[in-house]
Amino acid sequence: MNKLALSGGFFLVCASLAACGGGGGDSDDAPLVPPANMSPVAVITPSSGSAYSTEAVSLDGTGSSDSDGEIAGYSWSQMSGPAISITDADAAIAAFTVPRLASPAEIIIELEVSDDDGATHTASVGIRVAAAPVQLAVEIAGGSPFIDESPISLKVGDATLDGITVTPDSLDWESSLEGTLASDVAFDEIVDITLGYGEHILTLTGDFGDLGVVQYSEAIKVLPRKLEIPSYLSTPAAGYQVRVPVVLVTHIPTHDGVTLDLAEANYTYRPPEWTNNSVDDLITYIDIINMRKKFILEEMSRFRGYKSPGNNPYLGYEVVEHYVFYEALPLAPRNNPFDASQQMVDFAALMARIDGVSWVDNESVREFWFNNYFNEKFQFWESNMSSPTTADISNSDRDSGDLPVYTQTYIVYGTNYHRTQAEAIHNHGHQLEAMLDYVDRLHSGTSDLFWGKFVGLTGFPGPAMVPGRCGWTHQPPNTTINYGYSDQVVVEVDCEDWRPDGTGAKVPVNSDYFDSLSYAWPDGNIGIPQRAETQFYIWWGQNMPGMDNNVPYNSTTMENWWKFTGNWDAAITDQTKLYK
Repeated sequence: MNKLALSGGFFLVCASLAACGGGGGDSDDAPLVPPANMSPVAVITPSSGSAYSTEAVSLDGTGSSDSDGEIAGYSWSQMSGPAISITDADAAIAAFTVPRLASPAEIIIELEVSDDDGATHTASVGIRVAAAPVQLAVEIAGGSPFIDESPISLKVGDATLDGITVTPDSLDWESSLEGTLASDVAFDEIVDITLGYGEHILTLTGDFGDLGVVQYSEAIKVLPRKLEIPSYLSTPAAGYQVRVPVVLVTHIPTHDGVTLDLAEANYTYRPPEWTNNSVDDLITYIDIINMRKKFILEEMSRFRGYKSPGNNPYLGYEVVEHYVFYEALPLAPRNNPFDASQQMVDFAALMARIDGVSWVDNESVREFWFNNYFNEKFQFWESNMSSPTTADISNSDRDSGDLPVYTQTYIVYGTNYHRTQAEAIHNHGHQLEAMLDYVDRLHSGTSDLFWGKFVGLTGFPGPAMVPGRCGWTHQPPNTTINYGYSDQVVVEVDCEDWRPDGTGAKVPVNSDYFDSLSYAWPDGNIGIPQRAETQFYIWWGQNMPGMDNNVPYNSTTMENWWKFTGNWDAAITDQTKLYK
């Protein structure tokens, strides 16, 4: 009797094939035979092919399969090696912990899987185990932050296995960015290296023979000491006559070169163009300030360039280096003579850390632009001069010992990067006034030509501003108010045709007039913050007697006043006056 399975679990019982209906008693139809069951396939994926003593290892059997059904059961077991205890031995994923071993060994694990028809299949895997993890005593010193030109010290104190010192066959250091740093180093050997700017993974590899190969890795970020200089800053203006090399120095207080030190500087106050409190974004903004500052200074030396754009600038500024320090400014052990609550910045220390003597004496650098943060506890002068020719002629307390004296004159300018290019160029304006005042007094005994006839101040000491001439850094020529850059009062002034005797033609000016001037700003004329104030400074400088000015003065003409900025020592030694 045959039993044929039907759907729903019922069976049809027939005495013969013919009795089940169909074509008749002599039918030769073959009997129905169910297909043979296919065996499952066991697959083991361990978390690692090797391990140390006490390390946990997971065993994954989920890759096992059955082509004509499904996996119904898992069974994990140990075939050889030091005894282990397998957890979840009847689950798809199991695990065990390597016991503490006295010598290297191999643990063989077997997985048997069964399908829904009872068929089985086995697979095995070997896990190589070392006696115990070798512990490396590693020291990486010289960071917080790591700087690309500063030495980093690498040292391996020892290597231990269960508290006992073990000796490697080799110890090698390498960087993910720069490859091999040192090979076959010994215990306690200090390896001093310098790494380039970037994010490195330093790896120490120790080959311990039978105990295996052990690695120690640490990620470090190496920051640049010298920043890349944008091409605009490194290229003097076309047609210049005198090159002015400049070194930029930036101080950004941080905890580690990345995280800003909010206790040292109030980073919550920043101009709109400095968009977030990151070091990279701040450096981008500092480049913007200095780009505009360079443009302004070159443009100021272009005599009456606002109406004669073809006139060449006398000065061409070139930034030759840009240092960055991720730390607070060093302070000197003396107070601000004008405010005892403030300490002075240590200018000598600043110059020493950038090798200022080499820049001045060997590279003829004349200006150092320091990009600084604001903090009420210290004072950084707007400008500070060191000169072997005249001593300090600057907008400072003119202390003779705060800056080192080299073979040439140089000026240190402070720039508060919490503000804009207007305040940065303001400091240059005061320095220019100090120098022109000195030259005027040196040769005439008074400062009437500069302060009186050009600026329009009368009644020294305690001068009063008389609108109508050219004004000065604090006061445009249409106002009697300090910082009156937004004053819209219209005043007729003779500055655009300035002559010392006051016979020049006059034009009406106010803040709107300065704002309307068309200058070829390197980053566009739209969106310049404090544009009216800044463009007043440019206009003011362009109306100073410049190169080929032919401004009459008595029986002669005015000298090019920008010679004093271009080369102070030569101008003073040659007894150059404000007039020829």
